[in-house]
Amino acid sequence: MTVFETDPDNDSWVQYWNAPGEGAFMTVRGEAQAKVLNAWWLQKLEVALMGKSEAQMLELACGDAAVTKLALSVVSSGGAVRMTCSDIAISALRVGRNSVAFADVDFCVADTRRTPFQDKSFDLVVSQYGIEYGGMSAFQETARLISPEGAFLALVHKQGGGVERECSQNLVLLNLLVELNLIGLASDLVMVSSDGKDNRVTYLMSEFELATRKMEETLVGQRLGSAKEYVIRLVKDLFQVINRRHAYAPGDLTPWFGAKTEEINSYIVRMRTMTEAAMNEQDVSDMGQSFQSAGLNQFKTEIVEFNKGDDAGWGIQAGRHLGS
Repeated sequence: MTVFETDPDNDSWVQYWNAPGEGAFMTVRGEAQAKVLNAWWLQKLEVALMGKSEAQMLELACGDAAVTKLALSVVSSGGAVRMTCSDIAISALRVGRNSVAFADVDFCVADTRRTPFQDKSFDLVVSQYGIEYGGMSAFQETARLISPEGAFLALVHKQGGGVERECSQNLVLLNLLVELNLIGLASDLVMVSSDGKDNRVTYLMSEFELATRKMEETLVGQRLGSAKEYVIRLVKDLFQVINRRHAYAPGDLTPWFGAKTEEINSYIVRMRTMTEAAMNEQDVSDMGQSFQSAGLNQFKTEIVEFNKGDDAGWGIQAGRHLGS
C-alpha cells in the first residue's frame, strides 16, 4: 500500500467527478459487481443501525455517497440517524449531494488523515474504496472519531484482488496508448493535411495505421474492461477525425486533441493510484493494530468476492462491541 502525501484532489480525480457520466465509462467493474458490494453493505448496515433511535454516521472519502444512499434505505422506515459525508474533492461532494438530493445529509470537505470532527463524535464511520488512499494515518484518525459504542465498516482495495488486477490491465493498455502516440500521430496528420504536404501525410498515415494495428493486437489478448472499451472507442473516433480532416480549419481540432491527451493522462493516474492503494495482509494487520491501540479491541476482516476467486476487496469491521 502506498500513502499519498500529495493532495488527492488533483486534476485526475477532479476530472472524473466533474464528468460523472463520462467518468463512469473509465472506471472498473459494472452493475453486477455493484450488486455484490451493495448486498454486503446492506447486511452490515442493518446490523450496525438496528435499533438506533439517535445516531451519527460519517462516510469518509465518500465519492458519490454510495454507502450513505444505502444507509438511507435501511433507516427509511424509522429512526433518526444523522448522516455526514466527507471527501477531499469538492467535485466529488457535488456528485454525492446530487445522489441523495432529497435527504437530510451534511457534506464536508475533509482529508481522511486530518478531519475537522470532534473526538468520539460518530456512532458509525464507513468508507468504500476511499479511506485506504490516506494510509495508516487515515485509520488512526478514524479510530479517534468513533464513539464508545460505535463501529467502523469499510470495503478497501485488496492486493491481488479483482479490482487491482483490472486496474493493472487498464494501465497496460493506457501506457501502450501513450507509447504508440496515437493521438500525436492523428494530430500531426490533421495539421499536415491542412498544409497540403502529401508525402508527409502518406508517411504519417502509414505510421498511424501501424500503431493502431499494434494496439489492436494487444487488445485481442485482453479481457473486456473499461480501458479496452475506452481504447476501442478512441481509435474509432481518431479514424473518423482523420477521414474528415479536410472539413476542419487549421487549429479547429487542437483543443479536442489536447483534451483527449489530458483525459488519458488523468485516467492513468487514477488507475495507478488505485493499484498502489491496495492493501495486503500486513497492511490489514497494521490497520487492526491502529484500531486496537485506540481501544477498539474487536477487529474483524473478511475477503468479499464478486465471484469465487475474484476478490472485491477486504471487508473490515472494528469497534468495542461489534454485532454479528
